[in-house]
Amino acid sequence: MKPLRCSVTRFDTDDVDDLACGLTVFEQRFDQLTAGRLNARFVEVSFGDVQVYCEATRQSIHEAGRIRANARGFAIAAEVDGRAVFCGSPLAGGELMVLNAGDELDFRTARTMRTVGLVLPVARLDELQADGVDANAPIAACSGIVGAERAAVERLRRLLENLLDVFAGYPAGKHDVRVPHVVTAHAALDELDGALSMLTPCVSGPAASRPVWIARRRVVDRAMAYIRANVAEPVTVGTLCREVSVSRRTLQYCFEDVLGVTPLSYLKAVRLNGARRALKARRAGSGSPGIGDIAAQWGFWHPSHFREDYRRMFGELPSVTLRRHATHA
Repeated sequence: MKPLRCSVTRFDTDDVDDLACGLTVFEQRFDQLTAGRLNARFVEVSFGDVQVYCEATRQSIHEAGRIRANARGFAIAAEVDGRAVFCGSPLAGGELMVLNAGDELDFRTARTMRTVGLVLPVARLDELQADGVDANAPIAACSGIVGAERAAVERLRRLLENLLDVFAGYPAGKHDVRVPHVVTAHAALDELDGALSMLTPCVSGPAASRPVWIARRRVVDRAMAYIRANVAEPVTVGTLCREVSVSRRTLQYCFEDVLGVTPLSYLKAVRLNGARRALKARRAGSGSPGIGDIAAQWGFWHPSHFREDYRRMFGELPSVTLRRHATHA
């Protein structure tokens, strides 16, 4: 039996940008929304063009982005402690989440969250369908939170976790999985195909709730675009209301429904995450902006308040971030 190319990635991090780079099959941007150290752990095992992963976090994150072209992603909310929303639907734990190529990822994780999932080519799913899988299976292009028999979702979760337990023990990096392990790997992938074929989904939740959420998400998207374009300006709730043509109450409802935070909380989180990225990218040298300059660029005019807000959000002072990520020209 020919060797199977295997790639193992695993790391612990307190940096939301490092976490966003973990799952390479996504183009994504993460913003930390709640205060405190992230305490994130990421593990991914790739078998050729199939990726299996586990992401665990201890702070709420807004995850946005897209999956790679011609791929489909499946994920299960294995642990949820707090408020979590995936593409407009709340998560309590145990739900199956599906994302198709071209779909936008819009995921607000809980304060404590563990997600296991896999990404695989649509062509592989088409082969399953050609082998006689029911046309109502998830390979038929459902997306969002997908209802399925609880036992089938649980079987898939256990299978993913067992696969990670076995193969994440390989040294990090790329390897050729050889006999006898290649037999185990192919058997695991075959069992994975079988688990997917047992899922018979229907989009959960009342159909009437989707148009409401979609409308609210449009409001939030417009507000977020304005915030990101004017992060150094004194943006207020009143300004946002005028820009997106809604009342204060409507804006509040939209942000709380879509992101689980108030507009002002989101504004502060975006600015803090932006300042952190600027500190990490700062190059050493007399001409480089200092911490105060970077804070001012991101709309923080009071240095001590910025330091305290930053420490509360990320668990360290701006100066510590600067020292850890300093690069030389």
